[in-house]
Amino acid sequence: IWLSSINQTGLDRPALKAERGGLGTSPRAPLAPREPFLPGPPRSPLVPGSPLGPLGPAVPTGPRSPLSPLQPCSPFSPCLPSAPRMPSVPVSPLLPFSPLVPPSPLSPLAPLPPGSPQYPFSPVSPFSPLSPCSPPAPGSPGSPLSPLSPLVPLSQVSPLAPFCPFSPGKP
Repeated sequence: IWLSSINQTGLDRPALKAERGGLGTSPRAPLAPREPFLPGPPRSPLVPGSPLGPLGPAVPTGPRSPLSPLQPCSPFSPCLPSAPRMPSVPVSPLLPFSPLVPPSPLSPLAPLPPGSPQYPFSPVSPFSPLSPCSPPAPGSPGSPLSPLSPLVPLSQVSPLAPFCPFSPGKP
């Protein structure tokens, strides 16, 4: 009696069998290839640069086109005959830090000249070999190791001027 009541409660209804695929449909049928949405032959793609489609006139495109908003060498358009420039000498990424190679004047690590407005804020140490106030060779008259040229007393150094301990008498 109980089994007959289960069959009558809805598990044997035709709608449930149809939803479960009981009508002979495969579970993979929804993934099968379908007919195209638009009937007829496939359309040819539009030609890029022609506003009238594949049958319209071909409009020149690119930065050299008279209709292009970009000039031939504008910031967002490359200069067309451009080849990458190769350095004449192989450049090492450690070259700016090498003490044997003088720094480039365009390098941010290069020491500033004494007349530069940023000179007091120069990150170069006065004891660096790249510093404009580096000591001369030992034994020469301007050498700090010579008894003829004592170091600058701190009382003569202005706090705003760049301190150079190897220049006697001047900051």
